[in-house]
Amino acid sequence: MTTPVLASPTTGPDLVMTPRGNADVRGPANFEKSIVRGVLLANHAAHLGPDAGVLRGLYPDGVAHLWGATPCSVPGHEKTRAIAQRRAGDHLLVYAEKKIIARALIVHCLDNAPLARSVWGDTNGQTWQHIMALDEIELLDDVPAAGILRSLVRQDFLRSLVRRTHREYRSIAHLLPPHLSVIPAGRTRPGPDIPAQLGSEPVPTGPTRRTPQTGQRTVRNTARSERVRDHYKHTCQICGRSMRTATGHTSEGAHFRALEHDGPDHETNIGCLCAYCHTEYDAGGIYIDDDLVVRSGTTGKRERDLHVSRAHPIDRDHLRFHRAWFGLDTHPDVDPTRLKPGWPKP
Repeated sequence: MTTPVLASPTTGPDLVMTPRGNADVRGPANFEKSIVRGVLLANHAAHLGPDAGVLRGLYPDGVAHLWGATPCSVPGHEKTRAIAQRRAGDHLLVYAEKKIIARALIVHCLDNAPLARSVWGDTNGQTWQHIMALDEIELLDDVPAAGILRSLVRQDFLRSLVRRTHREYRSIAHLLPPHLSVIPAGRTRPGPDIPAQLGSEPVPTGPTRRTPQTGQRTVRNTARSERVRDHYKHTCQICGRSMRTATGHTSEGAHFRALEHDGPDHETNIGCLCAYCHTEYDAGGIYIDDDLVVRSGTTGKRERDLHVSRAHPIDRDHLRFHRAWFGLDTHPDVDPTRLKPGWPKP
């Protein structure tokens, strides 16, 4: 068992980068299986070893999000150093097909060949035994890897696990979508432009991907939320405020129909809100009617109008679902008998 050692809060997280791997080593399938969907710890209980308690504590729903690396026998090799130095608190970037396809927080590290073989099998007698347990997983769209790799590994591709310091990580931070969409003052984020019409891409069908257990972890596609927040320049569509930070302004992407209620991760279901309005909306303290009027959840009194750009269509059905969830409307996907006592009825 590797004792979790958190990255120093005074320096910031270091960075681990890993290739996803091609189909010949089952890279795409393993990425979908163990990072996106997660693996049931119960299915691998016989192989958890001394890390069983830690993993069950990290994943109380029983679904673990894991990634690993095969051993490196060359002393002093960059991969050997990365395996030895990786730690809880580092950030992980996953590389595939000239892009950075995911980012996550490493919350625990362990070396366990039987567990790795149980989860991923082995290739040519080797298995991904140097395991990293992950949280805060973000699937990334349209993040070119070339600039990041040239800066950090001096080449246009990534062949094996590498680790870089927090200072090196900070030097390429502007090439990545920022966490919580924090934009330094006076600078706009590089990357793809806002589409002419937000939500012009197809709406995903079916529920947003999540682990198939109680207490599910939803794996979000952050690019769509960032497009909406960028479009409104981090100004809340309800109250008009822009939350300030030490480095600029920030906002939150609010789903009108929550992801855990099978709302799509799509611009037509996402608003740009401040933390206060987001919390009130999620808790039913306010709701939005079909005329895009923001009303009190307890009195129905009009409070203000929702600011909506012409380039940002909002699906009214998601607003109706939210109202129905709090007993203020009806919706075919909401059973009115589930309403809590004391909630207003439709």
